[in-house]
Amino acid sequence: MVVKTRVTLWKVLIKVAIAALAPIIIISCTPQANNNNITFAIPPQFEEADGFSDGVAQVLIDGNLSLIDKSGNIITQLIFYRPPAGFYEGLARLEINNKFGYIDKNGKIIIKPQFKQARSFSSGLAAVRIANKWGYINNKGTFLIKPQFDEAFSFTSGLAAVKLGSKWGYIDTTGKFAIKPEFDKCWNFSDGLGRVQVGDIWGYIDKIGNMVIENTFDFADDFSSGLARVRVGNSWGYIDKKGNIVIQQQFDLAYSFFSGIALVQINEKLGYIDKSGNFVKQPQFDEASDFEEGLAFVKIGDKPYGYIDNNGNWAIAPQFDNARSFSEGMAAVKVGEKWGYIRNPLK
Repeated sequence: MVVKTRVTLWKVLIKVAIAALAPIIIISCTPQANNNNITFAIPPQFEEADGFSDGVAQVLIDGNLSLIDKSGNIITQLIFYRPPAGFYEGLARLEINNKFGYIDKNGKIIIKPQFKQARSFSSGLAAVRIANKWGYINNKGTFLIKPQFDEAFSFTSGLAAVKLGSKWGYIDTTGKFAIKPEFDKCWNFSDGLGRVQVGDIWGYIDKIGNMVIENTFDFADDFSSGLARVRVGNSWGYIDKKGNIVIQQQFDLAYSFFSGIALVQINEKLGYIDKSGNFVKQPQFDEASDFEEGLAFVKIGDKPYGYIDNNGNWAIAPQFDNARSFSEGMAAVKVGEKWGYIRNPLK
């Protein structure tokens, strides 16, 4: 089983409401070491904990969701409401009574919940849905691109994929079509290329809409580190930006490259390859993550979680009951029934 890189607190069933703590509560967070010489930056004390984003992390304390800083101080307590998404450009989307809005890192509602759906901010804009149409707002909640699309994604590289009627195309930040709607599906640009679907087959276009990698794949993903994972039939491999197959289709499952290493699966076991297709770590793990900040968490059978470096060596010995990926120099780990945070030893 593959554990996703980012695991959030969405699984926690929480009712709707919000409140800020005053004064700010300071959690006792004197660094503590365990018997494997790992020092906790924030000792295990939370029922749930998520990764840091924009300097804050979501944690669950006595059934209540709170935002903490990297010292373990509670910034804001969010009482009985569904956890927000991560912070992007200083704001996080949240849902209250089936309406979406945005809060800042102090827990203050900046854009009141009013939208049927909403996406994270990117390039100063966020896609939101009112009634049955999508448009884009700025960080004040003002529409800069009026609701008119049947679906819309966030901006990347100055373009956003939108659906008009039954077809997809790309708009610029003024709302004008840079690539007219002619595809059955499209996704955001990465490394200068956008992946598009025509019928059931995937390919890649450039920023003026030319098909530069012919649609020949049953599935194609974004480019990362100059390579993209693709599937033909039931086998996965990797192509370069010219469409050349550089790592043959041979994997039961494959993930994108991060820091020059990709997670792959063969016969229900997970391992890691480099950009030449050579195994950095042979398939042996039952749970594993992508590499973040030079480390990946892994688990074998019923053994504890630990972290390996990009050479496949143990950087942090197996010792945790659960683990998250590193972000902003820290990772949430579980010891017994409580979550805390450790620092990245590579930083």
